[in-house]
Amino acid sequence: MMKDKVWDSYWLSGRKQFFLHFIRYFQDYLFTKKIKCVKNSRILEAGCGTGMSLSMLQKKYRVVGFDISKEVVKAARGRCKNVFVADVKKLPFKDRSFDLIFAQGMLEHFTIEDIKKTVDEMSRISNHVMTTVPRKNGSIDIASRIYKFFGLKWIFPDEEYYDEDFLTSLLKKYRLKIENFFFYCFYLITINSE
Repeated sequence: MMKDKVWDSYWLSGRKQFFLHFIRYFQDYLFTKKIKCVKNSRILEAGCGTGMSLSMLQKKYRVVGFDISKEVVKAARGRCKNVFVADVKKLPFKDRSFDLIFAQGMLEHFTIEDIKKTVDEMSRISNHVMTTVPRKNGSIDIASRIYKFFGLKWIFPDEEYYDEDFLTSLLKKYRLKIENFFFYCFYLITINSE
């Protein structure tokens, strides 16, 4: 319940967080350009927030999104009608129901055990998974440390930052491709389980 409130605050903060939302829009734009699926492919976004990525993708693909926050899902439906409330660790879909499932800015808020459960569940839903996680010593990690150094509250106190070796070890049972993304702020992880 507490996490829902954190996400409601982040996604629904409006002009107060203009800079964060501008950066997020730019990141979503670049991320959607990485998606290379056949036209009309079924794509699921995990943790879709206010639906910005879905709105960019729905012109070309059949998209569905979900988030854990009821308030955020209400806002997302203004951009994309196929959005619902769900927990990524237990999704109401049959195996291989989507051509691609993706998530941005989600895994870094989970425990190691929950990351494994989440990736397993995402891999059950689709053979192709794309996700981003913030890089250790990337600009977002550095910004969070600066905030904390000056006693300021970072927007996501539970956020973790990862290096490539850790990610490779954590997800070793999958065929991974890890690349730098968004000006070295994030790693883009692609998992193919075919």
